[in-house]
Amino acid sequence: MSGSVAGALTFIALGFDAFIDPIVGALSDSIYVPRLGRRHLPIFIAIAPLCITLYYTYHVPPHWEHDSQFIWGLAFLVSHRLCLALYSIPFTALASELATTYNDRTVIMGLYQATGFICGPATIALGMYFLLSKPKVVPNRDWHPGMPPNLKVITIPGPVNPENYPLFTLFVSCVSALGIIGPLFALRYTWGVKPPKAKRDPTTLGQAVKRFLKDICKALTFRRFLPVVGATFGLGITMGVSETATVLGGLFFWNLGARWLAWIPMAWPLGALLCFVLWIPLTRKMDKKPVAIFCLLLWGTERMVLPALKLFGYIQWNGWERESQDTHDHDGDFTIFLLNFVSLAIGGSGCIGAFMTVLSMLSDVTDAFELKTGRRYEGIFYSSRMFFVKVSGAAGHLIGGVALSVLKFPSDLSDARRHMPPPDVRLHLGWLVGPLCGIGAIVGAMSMLFYSLDRDAVHDIKAELDSSQEMAAFLSDDGNEVGEAGEGGDAAIEAAPQTP
Repeated sequence: MSGSVAGALTFIALGFDAFIDPIVGALSDSIYVPRLGRRHLPIFIAIAPLCITLYYTYHVPPHWEHDSQFIWGLAFLVSHRLCLALYSIPFTALASELATTYNDRTVIMGLYQATGFICGPATIALGMYFLLSKPKVVPNRDWHPGMPPNLKVITIPGPVNPENYPLFTLFVSCVSALGIIGPLFALRYTWGVKPPKAKRDPTTLGQAVKRFLKDICKALTFRRFLPVVGATFGLGITMGVSETATVLGGLFFWNLGARWLAWIPMAWPLGALLCFVLWIPLTRKMDKKPVAIFCLLLWGTERMVLPALKLFGYIQWNGWERESQDTHDHDGDFTIFLLNFVSLAIGGSGCIGAFMTVLSMLSDVTDAFELKTGRRYEGIFYSSRMFFVKVSGAAGHLIGGVALSVLKFPSDLSDARRHMPPPDVRLHLGWLVGPLCGIGAIVGAMSMLFYSLDRDAVHDIKAELDSSQEMAAFLSDDGNEVGEAGEGGDAAIEAAPQTP
């Protein structure tokens, strides 16, 4: 299918995922099983369908028409996102169910995030290296005796060979199942804390959805939250476009082989390490606003600079790369791989730093909202942020897919002459993996210029909140004393002898 159709398919699935989260959260709170607690049942239900839907999403019958293939992909992708929500939302909530102390909750969520940063890219890298790297050789129908003999066949790169994906998705599905079951047993039995018998939440699904939409409207009316929304949208759009274009850009713009391309995701764990070492400590010495702007600019600039250097001739097409581009069975140039790996590690550190800094800003926004309204709504802002993360990611995938169609990138690479898109299409692909990809993060950085909560403002807000809470506690204590005195006086009057 074309890039725009594939982008629309992903947009619909991720948009559905964004709206299904509050329903899954209500289910997680409402369903209680005596031996498991509130959270485990949806997770156990989701394991097998999660793996099956992932497998069949990429196992489309090849002889079907495009409309039928779209319906197939949409059905299984939407089902996969539903199963993923059934797992991820209750599992994240397990921290408050299984751990009763502040430190225990920090350890559990820290391990959860660290495992995701390491095991996710490692699984993709191993799967791409061993299962997606095998190319497919087919006869070239356009070959004639006047053409070189090496063009008698077309070599389809492994990552775009549909025959490789069933085994790859089977591997990822099995690893995902183990990754779900393992932590569950570790938390329940190794950690040694069983879930408490919580009361059933009487909230219905319809009430949960209405409350969620009402909360988003409330959050959007608070102007100090809007810069956070802008930064979230910028990050999500850049991530969506990047995910759409990374593999195609690595193969056809950078001319990297499948084996080098497989190791590119491992730059994310290195980026996470750089973020925790370099950028997060900056928030202790500087305001969050300049740190967030710096991280957003770093992420957006990294996405733009390296492709722009090649587009404008500073990285020559036949300089560091192999001169022969007739086949894709080689691994590509190591220097090109190293440049992309180091660049993604540096830019990824900015992406992770921006996500974490923006997430930290929500606590300050919550304090400001409480001071203004007298009510503290962490759930409103955190759930709204997650909603906008998913919607903006869906928009990024749609933008990337439409851009591929505008570039006239072939939807069936086996029909492209010499297995490669035309040279002008390969060159223009650099605009997608570069400037178009990074512009979202740049716009997000610009939106953060309107964020007004610096360190002094947050300190003043917290001081006023503490003062208000102390005053409320003082008045409450005075009221209790007056009530007790009144009750004692009434008792004395009743006990006194009555005179006619």
